[in-house]
Amino acid sequence: KRFFNITDDMLAILLLSMFSGFPSNARNTKIFYEKGLITDDEGNHILMFSHFANPVFILITVGVYFFHDQKLGLILLTGHYLSNIGVGLLFKNKFIHNDNTNSNLLFNNNFGEVLISAIKRAIDTILLICGIMAVFLMVSAIILSILTLNNYNSMLIKGILEITIGLDSLSMLNLAIRYKLVIASCLLAFGGLSVHLRVISQIVDTKRNYIYFFIGRMYQMIISGIITYLLCIIFKI
Repeated sequence: KRFFNITDDMLAILLLSMFSGFPSNARNTKIFYEKGLITDDEGNHILMFSHFANPVFILITVGVYFFHDQKLGLILLTGHYLSNIGVGLLFKNKFIHNDNTNSNLLFNNNFGEVLISAIKRAIDTILLICGIMAVFLMVSAIILSILTLNNYNSMLIKGILEITIGLDSLSMLNLAIRYKLVIASCLLAFGGLSVHLRVISQIVDTKRNYIYFFIGRMYQMIISGIITYLLCIIFKI
């Protein structure tokens, strides 16, 4: 809490996001906000540095499946987490928080209600993610069918729109692995416009400002790229 200058409830959102992956940070921020546990300012703050890709996605899908080396997945995961920490430190004193030392989160003792509510929220979130992803996959296919682009520009368009197909396209480019990792790290930090739309869908009916999330991604891209490049030098990749 002191490290990032955040409250107990913001810390809970951060820890949940580290293991769940995006857009759980926006989803949890919305839930905590609706319960009155965090303010608008606190919501804007935590959105800036709680943007984590699912660690299994980075280690297995990107590291093993796309780049065929688990060690590369570990490098990307390290750069991804450290870059979020860097963004958190940069903006730790830019927001005003309530001076609460104990979490206000109340737990419902009715296990059945909690379980059913969790399942409903999970289904809603999965449908939202799949729907937005399908739309951006279609948009990407339409754009690439209209424009005549080389492999590098095609990868860039895919990465900006939808992170998974962007990383897949990146893995097949004729580039040194070090530069592939730096670009992959930047794409993971940005998340793709499909992820940004999922975040917007969670904050559209609140006073939280998307611009803070966007600024956080820009800083994270820079920090993540630098850290990943340094890790590649250290491990001689």
